[in-house]
Order: sequence, then C-alpha cells, then structure tokens
Amino acid sequence: MCFSNIKHCFFQPCTPEEIIVIIHFHLKQPILIGNKKVHDVQFFKESCVAAEDINFKGGRHKMNDIDELEQEERER
Repeated sequence: MCFSNIKHCFFQPCTPEEIIVIIHFHLKQPILIGNKKVHDVQFFKESCVAAEDINFKGGRHKMNDIDELEQEERER
C-alpha cells in the first residue's frame, strides 16, 4: 500500500499571516534520502497571490484604459 509506512502526517495550511503550506510525514520505517536513513520527511510550498500595481500619475485606470494607452504608444 502507498501509505502503509506513514505513522503520522501533519498538514499546516497557509494563513493570512503565513504564505507557506507545510506537509510533514513521520514514517514507521526509515527511507533513504541521499545516503541517510530518515524517519521524517517534510515538504513546503510558498503560496501567494501575484499582484500588479496599476497606479499611474493620473490615479487608477481601468484595464481597458491601460490597453488603450499601450495601443496609442505602439501607433506612435
């Protein structure tokens, strides 16, 4: 079975203060990672939302306005 060697598994989801998701496995029998036998294996992933600053000198513009400005620049 795939999960027969897992004794404990811990999952820590990201919170508004943290941007890292963690999953930790404590194994019944050690496995080889590199040249070492390990009982604990942990994985983490940084999880955040990408944002783009769309402030211009004239204030906030709608996305359509940005497209129009880029098109005008290309025409010049």
